Amino acid sequence: MKNVHLFGKTLMVCMLILHASTAFAIDPMPKESGISGFVTFGAGFFSIKSNTIAGSGLFDFGEKNIDSISDKPDDAKTKVLPVLVGEVRYTFAQSRTQVYLGNRFEDFLRFSFNTALGVRQKLPDSSTLDVGFVIGLPSSVWKDPYVENRKRDKTDRTSPGARIIWDEILGSDFQLEFVYTNINIQKERSGQTQLNLPQSEAERLVRDGNQYTVELLYRFSFGERRHRFVPALRYVRDDLDGDAMSNNRYALQLTYGYDGKKFAVVANANFAHSEHDKANPIYDKTQKDDSVALGLTGFYKKPF
Repeated sequence: MKNVHLFGKTLMVCMLILHASTAFAIDPMPKESGISGFVTFGAGFFSIKSNTIAGSGLFDFGEKNIDSISDKPDDAKTKVLPVLVGEVRYTFAQSRTQVYLGNRFEDFLRFSFNTALGVRQKLPDSSTLDVGFVIGLPSSVWKDPYVENRKRDKTDRTSPGARIIWDEILGSDFQLEFVYTNINIQKERSGQTQLNLPQSEAERLVRDGNQYTVELLYRFSFGERRHRFVPALRYVRDDLDGDAMSNNRYALQLTYGYDGKKFAVVANANFAHSEHDKANPIYDKTQKDDSVALGLTGFYKKPF
């Protein structure tokens, strides 16, 4: 049997951002009631290689036609796109409560593109509790990724959910985050277009279900807080309807940030390994994946 390369994925992101405030720090909660927030814009260079993902809300990068479902993905697709991220907040100073809509800038720098609507509460021990609803970046996948020598059709993938963040735990630089998302593939046809799998086998390939993510990180600061190093450990459980698609994923993310007076830079490296629950009925093999994501973001902090 050939080696299975269908699910390989690599991601590289480079961005140049115009941003008027500190590049890699948590915005303190204002001491006065009122509206605050930020808007950041720039340009990003995206490069990704995958045989299973058709595209995202940013651009299409999947191959519509592949020669073999056992081949490696073709050359990475690259594109330069505008980048826009922001958050609007309203603070109730007396209760140290804040409601918000958007994406924390620190999350954006660490490859988290979720939009959230939630509430932050400053606690007596100087930590912050953040509870909110999240909507993942809209994306598209193939209705049936196991199609070769003919055009594959796209379908939408949505992932709404909820998250809880315990930040600056007990006044420290630790952060603990839990995220629940419900994954829905609008038209799931895996293994049914060409292969005509029996229903019992096709059901093992269903990608709908629930995802649970737990992440622990720590922020190291040095050099008068101009340098920051943030290691993070992440565990993801994909509890999907198809037991061949359900998996456990373990990831290490390393983030370094330098904050100068006019310019700043943030570099990311994410390494992940996943192991699936059951054998894929097409290959009669249990899937194991390794993925790498690299990112580099540069800032000009005073564009105007």
